[in-house]
This record gives sequence, structure tokens and C-alpha cells, in this order.
Amino acid sequence: MERTGFEEFLELSVVLTGFSRVDLLGTGVAHEYYDAVTAGAGEPIVAKMLAQFAALQRQYCGLDALEDAVQAAFWSDPVLGPVAQNLVQMWYLGQWNQLPAAWREANGANAGDVTRVVSAAAYIEGLVWRAAGTHPQGAKQAGYGTWSFPPVQIATDIGKRAKAAKAGRGK
Repeated sequence: MERTGFEEFLELSVVLTGFSRVDLLGTGVAHEYYDAVTAGAGEPIVAKMLAQFAALQRQYCGLDALEDAVQAAFWSDPVLGPVAQNLVQMWYLGQWNQLPAAWREANGANAGDVTRVVSAAAYIEGLVWRAAGTHPQGAKQAGYGTWSFPPVQIATDIGKRAKAAKAGRGK
């Protein structure tokens, strides 16, 4: 079975965000994000990013090795780095940030490359809320009477949280 660009995008998003495929699909905004990154960076750039990711997947077996390889390949790349950074920010914050002017001059401007909140659902489902163990202000309230309970203790050791999140990832 041939994988679609969306499936590749989802797998890359798992590696970039540290959240599982189920978590990302559970946000309900994965298709919106795929459309937003394609509109913002352009289809040729997204295709290049996904092709490079697929090549890295074939080369590196373990998830840790793949994560390291993706970071090394993407973050330092002048074309893919800003797009990958935007992709992570989009998953966490629900917004697409316009790519840098130098990037647009070198790679072309796209009509969808404007700083914007992708959708109301994107804000509500931002991964930042899950990572912080809280809910977005003005949406997804904790429930009636929860003010009477003490706050939930959030792990202060980020390394432990990251390791636990990594261990819980699955496809």
C-alpha cells in the first residue's frame, strides 16, 4: 500500500513533536495542518521535506536515531529548517507563522504564507496544553466545581516527562 503525503506528514509530525500518531490524529486538526504547511511553504518544498524524511526513515531504524537524524538534517537546512520549525510551532500553538523574508526571497512566496491561527479548533487542540497539563483559556474548561479541588501536580522534571512521552508513542 502506497503512503500518501498526509501519512508521511503525520509520521514526520510524530518525530518533530514528540507526540504519538494517535495523539496527533486525536486533535482533529491534522488535515488542516497538512493543508496549512502545504499552502504556506508550497507543494514542492513539502514534497522535498517528506522525501528527505522518508530517506531518513529507511536509513535509521530506531526512533531515537531517526529523531537525531531529522534534527541534524532539518534544523540546519536553510530551506527545510524554517518550515520544520513552523510545523512544530503550528502543532503546539495552532498557528502558522509567516516564513522569514530571506526564505521567501530564495524559495518563493506563497499566498498561504501569512501569520495566522489555523482555526479555532487549532488553538483549542494545541499540543502546548497537553504538554503543560492544562487546558486552553476560554475553552475545554476543567468542569463545574473543579475550583474546589487542589491543582494537579505537574511533573517538574521535563526530562522525565519527555522520556515518558517518548515511551508512550505508538503508531
